[in-house]
Amino acid sequence: MSTAHIHIPSFNAGEISQLMGSRFGVEKVASGCRQLRNFVIHAHGPTFRRPGMEFIGMAASNDTPSNLRSFQFSSSTVAMLELSEFGLRVWQNGALVSLLQPVFLPYGADDLPDVQMCQVNDVVYLTHPGYEPRKLIRYSDNDWRIQVIDWRFPPLLDENPGDQALPDNFDIVSDYDWRPYAWRQKTFIPSSGIDPTVTIVGTPPPNDGEMKRLVVTRLFIVNGGGVPPGPYRWRPIVDVTWYGSLPTIHPIPVVTPSPPGESATQTFAFHYQGPYFEGSFRMGNNPARMYLSDYPIATGAAPEPVTIPAGSFRYTLNYQAPGLDSLQLNAPGATRMALEYRETPGSGAWSEYATFDPTISHNIQVTDVLAVETEFRWVTNSFDYTLPAGQDIARIEALNNPSPFQTSIQIDNETAGSGRELTANRPLFRPGHVGSYWQLTHRRENAFVEIVSTSAPVAATGVLSIPTNPTANATVTIGSRTYTFVATPTLAGHVDIGANAGVSASNLAAAINAGAGAGTAYFGSTAAHADVTATVSGTDVTVTARKPGTGAHAVNLTMTVVGGSWDDVFLHDGVDANTTISGANTSGLRINGGWEVFTYGSWDSTLYLERLNAAGGWDFVRSWRSKMDRNISASGQTDGDETLRLRIIAGTSSETSTAAAPRFLLEASDARMNGLVKITGIGTLTPEGLSVNAACDVITPLLSTGPTYVWTEGAWSQYQGFPSAVAMHQNRLWFAGTAKAPMRIWGSVSGDIENFRRTSLDDGSASWTPLADELNPIQWMISQGADMVIGTGGDEWTVSGQGKAITPTNFDFQRQSRFGSSSVAAIMANEVVVFVQRGGRKVRRISQRSNNEPWTTADMTVLAEHISLDGIKQLAFGSNPNSILWAVTNSGKLLGMTLEVEQNVFGWHVHETDGEVESVAVIYGTVADEVWLAVKRGSIRTIERLDPRVFARDFTDHQRMIFADSAVRYDGEPTTSITGLDHLNGKTVSILADGIQLSDQVVSGGALTLSSPASVVVVGLPFTSTLQPCRFELQSQKGSAQGMLWRVSRIGLYVHQSQGGKVAEHPSSTFEDLPYSDSSLYTGDLDAPVESSARPGTDALVKTSTLLPLTIGSMLLKLDLYGD
Repeated sequence: MSTAHIHIPSFNAGEISQLMGSRFGVEKVASGCRQLRNFVIHAHGPTFRRPGMEFIGMAASNDTPSNLRSFQFSSSTVAMLELSEFGLRVWQNGALVSLLQPVFLPYGADDLPDVQMCQVNDVVYLTHPGYEPRKLIRYSDNDWRIQVIDWRFPPLLDENPGDQALPDNFDIVSDYDWRPYAWRQKTFIPSSGIDPTVTIVGTPPPNDGEMKRLVVTRLFIVNGGGVPPGPYRWRPIVDVTWYGSLPTIHPIPVVTPSPPGESATQTFAFHYQGPYFEGSFRMGNNPARMYLSDYPIATGAAPEPVTIPAGSFRYTLNYQAPGLDSLQLNAPGATRMALEYRETPGSGAWSEYATFDPTISHNIQVTDVLAVETEFRWVTNSFDYTLPAGQDIARIEALNNPSPFQTSIQIDNETAGSGRELTANRPLFRPGHVGSYWQLTHRRENAFVEIVSTSAPVAATGVLSIPTNPTANATVTIGSRTYTFVATPTLAGHVDIGANAGVSASNLAAAINAGAGAGTAYFGSTAAHADVTATVSGTDVTVTARKPGTGAHAVNLTMTVVGGSWDDVFLHDGVDANTTISGANTSGLRINGGWEVFTYGSWDSTLYLERLNAAGGWDFVRSWRSKMDRNISASGQTDGDETLRLRIIAGTSSETSTAAAPRFLLEASDARMNGLVKITGIGTLTPEGLSVNAACDVITPLLSTGPTYVWTEGAWSQYQGFPSAVAMHQNRLWFAGTAKAPMRIWGSVSGDIENFRRTSLDDGSASWTPLADELNPIQWMISQGADMVIGTGGDEWTVSGQGKAITPTNFDFQRQSRFGSSSVAAIMANEVVVFVQRGGRKVRRISQRSNNEPWTTADMTVLAEHISLDGIKQLAFGSNPNSILWAVTNSGKLLGMTLEVEQNVFGWHVHETDGEVESVAVIYGTVADEVWLAVKRGSIRTIERLDPRVFARDFTDHQRMIFADSAVRYDGEPTTSITGLDHLNGKTVSILADGIQLSDQVVSGGALTLSSPASVVVVGLPFTSTLQPCRFELQSQKGSAQGMLWRVSRIGLYVHQSQGGKVAEHPSSTFEDLPYSDSSLYTGDLDAPVESSARPGTDALVKTSTLLPLTIGSMLLKLDLYGD
């Protein structure tokens, strides 16, 4: 036998898995515990009895669980939010707040754990994959309101995706939107059976990398339906997509199984989508047989109508009359061949567009323009013909228009307001689109407004003596203006004074007004403009020469006739004329994006750019000043859809014969105009659940009621799904993860977090999907320094701006690990991000090692995998005074981990109570962070809080500390009657009265009676705290003591500010009380002899159930070793 003293100085590795029981070389095992229940680890190494759960109030419902969330406006303004299926309740300063009005939530009890929240000052944004995002607003402590977010501009998908999925079956006649882009559909009957190959005859489509698609369909007759136009269906049997040249052979099923109730015919159709080419498809070696015929026919197929969108189109007829070349009329006598149309596709009577004589050959190609979408068909009066391979007879196609595979949408009223209706050219809208936003885009022809100077003339007055035969190019000055005599009108901008009519003012005026050689003005060219007048006043003659057009610049000359005579004399204006500019403004121009301002001419004034405000007035944007010394070329961007105008104030301008009048021009950089609508209802549904109509409200007016092929569906709706994650990062609000786009993220405009309008600017909204080999749904996002960390169901990512701010064009996705995340929202624990791994059993922290190095993702449950086997459903974190990560498991356990990464401290502790913990949240407190709990105790549910006094470790008033659960504290005048215990009816409770523990009692009628009065009383459910260190290694004279028998005789503890506690050598042994000298709190060493027997290793433990504090700094075991 040998004797040993074993000192265990620290317990800060927490509770460790039994799998680590003999791993004595692992650092954490030496400071770990086999059991650490209802104790909390201190980073220094000691462990203290956990705080009791103070009863705050009853939960919203006893039938369904509540979910707790923190609200922290500042370190001094905090609240605990209780979410339930009955609405929102707010707890503040340990009491329920009486709200001014109820706050109803859309979520069911099962939805609440998946609600993610992001707080921005007094607003909390909420997401759930099944509900439209909302925001909860705190107006005051008792005034909270929730609403669906009224976006300044909503998040959108990319512009309409173009090709749609081919339906399982479709009717050729009615589902004409599947016509190909460059080469129209052809219907044919193989003349000698089906050959299972397809080849191209003629020049194949270019090998340019563009997608090409060939669909082969077969006609099935519905039993009893007869031949077309009776009931029938065209069903696809081959669907081939390629990008280069068509492979040589594509298999055609020779035998096509007929669906129940249908019979396959020998009629097939080719449908091609892709670039135009000259040629055709052929099945095997069989020439195709086509039909051009009216309804009905006995043996042929129905005419195949095709819808052409508004715009340019072309039709071609390459027809050989009977007996010519290889075309053979099988039923001679046709008298009519025509191209027919109707402007309402699918309904209405057909009209002739063009007719042709079928008895002669035709080889024509005609291009025309359609004002509206129009349906066409080729018809004859009952004949068919054989089409040689590679030969097109009749074709009609759209030119420079969107593919007929695309969908157009139009509206009945483009102005803002409700009760509008959208109509698509094919079934598009679904019931799940109700509530979604759609952007419709039109292109306008004139994307500018301008002011053209409407200046009044400035008179040039003075005395002009006209000599006889004045010298050419002689000058004369009148006031500030100089004029030049010229012999012929070769210069622009001159006045023909007129022929010799005698020397007098009246004669001169008469000559000028007579015209026909006299009184002629020239501006800008030698072409005469007879806008010249003269008036007489005594010997003065005033001549006015004006450019054509109302308000054009004029030259006024006042001349005094002195005497003499003259020949034809021309007066040329050689200096700029100063004229006044009248104040004016343009009409408003809607601009979404870039704008440009240009000015022309010489002007002395101030030009303003103004923006229309919500009240109908005009706000200043910027201004420009010129004193006939500059012109303007400026540009900028609008903040969304805005209406701008130019305004010029009164001033002066100058113009010459070589310069136009001043102009001021405002242009939109993009001629496209976007309108925004919100769908409020869906029209009649097809059997596939789609509709061509939808009721809507117009949010932003559209440019036109005409159809547009450029539209954008809202990113979020019941059909697309709603985001499941939300975060704030770099001054943007981010959302992510919908049902249809599980890995896409959307970021708001920088600094405008409810605006998701995309622009070309760096601060515009952003939206991306990272390129990844797996499309795992995004579960959470969280901001961490310059990066945003994203957890998906299969991996973890970061997105950054590569050393700069994230912008729509500057972003970098990096996958950091491939563990995958559960739907539990990640949280920040001091400087690291903590999340629950996929499967719910592991907690991991992700943090960056250093710049430009991969991030590390460490397993925080690696030493204690057993504590979370039933899965973790919620996380919370408090940092004052201890950094503790809190977790709630699916079975109702409360877990804690003391976490100090810099000190290499991380240890789990398990907290058990008489009930199930259903939710946990942490808020700032006065003396310590407050840990709030939603607890289910039997048939009732309560809101409780771990006593912050215990975390603060201020033992000067220890009699007020709570070490019982669902506890009530009375603090007042001495009394023997303790009430307010209704939630504890029928329960056996422990009692602490003025620091002295009394005998337990059973609560009845919500009250109990003390044997003597007390001022401070704590009543609650007792709980047991247990500490059992890990086994340890001990070296004997012969080496390891493992395998020997150990007998513990005494157990010593170093305690701090403690009272109570028992020790035992084994859980089944008798527990001995620690020997305190009195009832005051004690700090120092205590030890007690224990009943023991020799056994392999040690199983010593400490426990306490009193309502008193117990802090254990270290443990000392005195033991004997036996055996070899």
